[in-house]
Amino acid sequence: MAISSLTNIDDLDDLISESHEHPVMLFKHSTRCPVSTDADAAYREFALTIDDDSVRLSHLDLIRHRDISNAIATTLAVTHQSPQAILLRDGAAVWHASHSAITMAALRAAVASTAT
Repeated sequence: MAISSLTNIDDLDDLISESHEHPVMLFKHSTRCPVSTDADAAYREFALTIDDDSVRLSHLDLIRHRDISNAIATTLAVTHQSPQAILLRDGAAVWHASHSAITMAALRAAVASTAT
């Protein structure tokens, strides 16, 4: 499945709105951090296993777009971490993980928990 990039605040607003239709996974990545690089690899591998539209996947380069990262923390009331995966459903964060807790198994379980 394709991963969309968040590049402006409107993208975040669109994803929050879209989460009322189906789950949305946000991944915040620091290009300066080796732990984040490992989590990014797990996220991208997870994306390859998604074969339907059960979840929308998005990616944020938080070094380039710190303003969006800050908006995510404020809007979703989730303390900033890096790397960080956040699952949205109905406009709210229903799950999040950071650092080495971002694994294929954790991402699968999070998405499965929102299946309707």
